[in-house]
Amino acid sequence: MNGEEWRPVVEWEGRYEVSSEGRVRSLRYRFGIRPTPKILTPVLVSGYPRVHLRSSSSSKSIFIHHMVLSAFDGPRPRGCETRHLNGVRTDNRPCNLRWGTPKEQGRDRLAHGTQPRGSKHGRSKITENIAAMIRLARTSGEPVSRLAMRYGLSESTVFRIVAGTLWATAEP
Repeated sequence: MNGEEWRPVVEWEGRYEVSSEGRVRSLRYRFGIRPTPKILTPVLVSGYPRVHLRSSSSSKSIFIHHMVLSAFDGPRPRGCETRHLNGVRTDNRPCNLRWGTPKEQGRDRLAHGTQPRGSKHGRSKITENIAAMIRLARTSGEPVSRLAMRYGLSESTVFRIVAGTLWATAEP
C-alpha cells in the first residue's frame, strides 16, 4: 500500500508492527535470520478485527484499533476508549481513530446508527408500534395501571413511554 507507515506494536517491539492502514505484521526471527515480514490475518470479534500475538513467554489477543492508537497517538488516557470516527469498526487507520470518553463513544454510536435502539435493543419488551399504541391509549384516558398490565410493563415504564423519555425517537 502506497505511503503505508509501520510502527512497533507497544510492548511487542521487535516482534510485531502495526501500519497506518491498520495492518499488523510479524517480524519473527528464525535461527537468527529475519525472514520477510508476515501480514497477520485478523479475526472479527463483535465486528472489530483482532490478532493473536505470541512470544516465547506470553501470548495475547489484541484489537487492532488499540494497537494503532497506541503506536500512532500514544498510550490510552485513563477512562478512555477507542472511537471510530466514521463508525466503521474495521477502518483502523489512525485518521479514523481517537481516544475518547464513554460519553463521546455513546454520541458516536447514536450519530452512526450503531447504538441498538427501540425493538433492535436486545432487552426490548415491546415494539415501536406498541409504544405508539400506549401513547394513543393514554391520550384517550386509559389508566396507566391497565396499560401496564396489558403490555406486561411496569407503570413507571408506561409513564416514561408517554412522556417520551423511552421510545422517544422510535417511529411506528
